[in-house]
Amino acid sequence: MTRPMLHFWQPVLTDHAIFTFKALADELGMEALCISDRAELGIRKDQGWTSASDVLPMELLPADGWQARIDGLIGRHSDDIHIIASPFERSRINLALRLATRQRTQVFLSSEPYAPGAVSYFGSGVTLKDRIKGWVRPWLYRSYGLRYAKRLSGVFAISPLAVQQYTRMGVAQHRVFPFGYFVPAAHSITASVPRPEARKGLRIAFVGSLIARKGVTIAIEALKRMSLSATLDIFGPGDPAALGPLPSNARYGGKIAFGQTQAALVPYDVLVVPSMHDGWAVVVNEGIQAGVAVVASEETGASAMIARWQCGARFPAGNVDALASQLDRLASNDRLLEEARMQARTLARLLDPAEAGRYMAGCIRATQASEAPPPCPWY
Repeated sequence: MTRPMLHFWQPVLTDHAIFTFKALADELGMEALCISDRAELGIRKDQGWTSASDVLPMELLPADGWQARIDGLIGRHSDDIHIIASPFERSRINLALRLATRQRTQVFLSSEPYAPGAVSYFGSGVTLKDRIKGWVRPWLYRSYGLRYAKRLSGVFAISPLAVQQYTRMGVAQHRVFPFGYFVPAAHSITASVPRPEARKGLRIAFVGSLIARKGVTIAIEALKRMSLSATLDIFGPGDPAALGPLPSNARYGGKIAFGQTQAALVPYDVLVVPSMHDGWAVVVNEGIQAGVAVVASEETGASAMIARWQCGARFPAGNVDALASQLDRLASNDRLLEEARMQARTLARLLDPAEAGRYMAGCIRATQASEAPPPCPWY
């Protein structure tokens, strides 16, 4: 008799999820297969994303006969568990969701929230198309809820906003599990990090694409409005010329190789994440794992961890004065800054994919036993 398997479905498989999936498979003692619609996404590759395809067995859906292959994987065994990430992004992944829920097998989603407004995800400004999408999304997701909500075993909702959205879609509250993205820590970094006793100004870093949604210009303007001494180093893909003339205490440092962000952040006091919208923003994890304070906008999903663990500060998205005020607050209070760093190092131990895998396994087992799920350790 064939043993049950874990199937992980994703439009594009990346490090953001595969290490967690591996930890979950190990925790449940099950064989696992990752199924991806695409080998890579061009714009993500330009941003430095990679796929750790050697961590778990991975299958790329074929160009021809992909419907039959999906049908075969879904119908393999009624005890299989299917975890479907970004289920509404690609038609092939959505087909897997339709077939799996129709078969009444165990189906879990792993999903970020949809952008609640007219946010251009990769562009430099908001277009008419973005505005139309922003208007349509709530209605589209409501229709998804009518179709799938009662058939899902659970949803690993990436951020409090995703928890809220999936609950509103009709998924039972006890089956919506607060979740996030998790990448391995550089364990030599998460220990107590020695820093110079004499600090000349607040050392701030921004790591992200140089696009409007990531808010890099907000960070630059906040630096100009700070009352106290500070420097800002900007890292990320994009055209630095589009930023315009930088102030004398700011510089562009180029791209950071994927997987090297934690190490690059160690010399800094603060990581700033001023996104206008981010479903999660794994760079927040990396800042915490580097042991630095993180100041993030309230529209950044991972900022929920900052609120619970007090490892930095939050501010209203787009509010330059509020960001400048939070940075001045940290610059003026060494004790507050060190407390935020200490909290970051404490939280870092919970951000390992192994911890996320244990939590996922606990949620799946609770669903199977009709019990209450374990508490979320992050927010």
